[in-house]
Amino acid sequence: MLHLKPPAWAERFSATKEGEEKEAPARNREKNSSLPLSASFSQGSSSSVPAPVVASASPVSPLITELVASLTDRRLYREIILAIRLGLEDARADFSFLRVKGLKALIKTLASLSTSDTLIHLFQDSQTDKTLQVIPVLFEHSLASSRNTTVLVSDPLSLEGPQRIVSPPTDYEVALALRVLEGCCLLDKRSRVTASEYMAVKEVMELLSAGGVLEQTACLDVLPALMLDTPINQQEFLRCQGIRKISELVKLGHADEAMRLKCAELVLLLVGNTLPCSNDEASELQPLADSVLKDVHELFGDNFSSILRTAAPVPPSLSDDQVRGEALHAQAKILLEHVDSGTW
Repeated sequence: MLHLKPPAWAERFSATKEGEEKEAPARNREKNSSLPLSASFSQGSSSSVPAPVVASASPVSPLITELVASLTDRRLYREIILAIRLGLEDARADFSFLRVKGLKALIKTLASLSTSDTLIHLFQDSQTDKTLQVIPVLFEHSLASSRNTTVLVSDPLSLEGPQRIVSPPTDYEVALALRVLEGCCLLDKRSRVTASEYMAVKEVMELLSAGGVLEQTACLDVLPALMLDTPINQQEFLRCQGIRKISELVKLGHADEAMRLKCAELVLLLVGNTLPCSNDEASELQPLADSVLKDVHELFGDNFSSILRTAAPVPPSLSDDQVRGEALHAQAKILLEHVDSGTW
């Protein structure tokens, strides 16, 4: 039997194949060792090692919570101080357009503060600093003595140098200043007391009698804010015969209808809620309040008491504030209808 010797290329092929078969297990072991831990567990047997249990986070210490809250309040306080300081800087300017810019910034700041009790308390704390008080700036510039500000023009031939030029406030600026006054009085009782030092109620009543529609609307909104829980401002309002002046605006048939309606709402609001009643705190003001009611009955007739007792239908879906607003608006319409009918 012949035994043929395989060719040289066949021997080299078989040797290469045997070498690859010997190296395959080693490569598989290296590949498995390079796999991540989770992959090696998935390729192993069914009895896999359980994953390590992560320990739950320890509760936060009350001291840390208090520290974080304190730091947050300090940051908010710095932001409030910065916003007020920048607004007051422009509100003290000599030119009206700069004062308008500062008043708008203050209105925006007050609107953002009213969204949180914490921010309101921080604003109240800021008003203890005289350099940050808003009320004095309003009455020294935008509401200064009913626009007695004069414009001083420098003489080019004078040796005294240029004089200070102060532009008088415009109607728009006065209306913005009244809005800022309203916001400060609603947020801070100390501001209402500070406003009484500048005879704020008297100034507002003068603007209501002599100002335009824009100023009159702002005056009607700021009066309740000034008198809210502040007997000294209530007393000043009664002495200025504020109810009589507002009632006369209601009876003006040629006046703006929306303005007359707003005046009627304010009369009903002041007589029914804001003015002092018979209690120990306001006993000294009770005679003045009685005289006010007497004046109102003389102006609107004996049926005015029935208007106060009139209650508008209360929709169940409305909140308490909406109910009071709807009822007050309905009563004011009834009052205007009786005034226009001429039966009073």
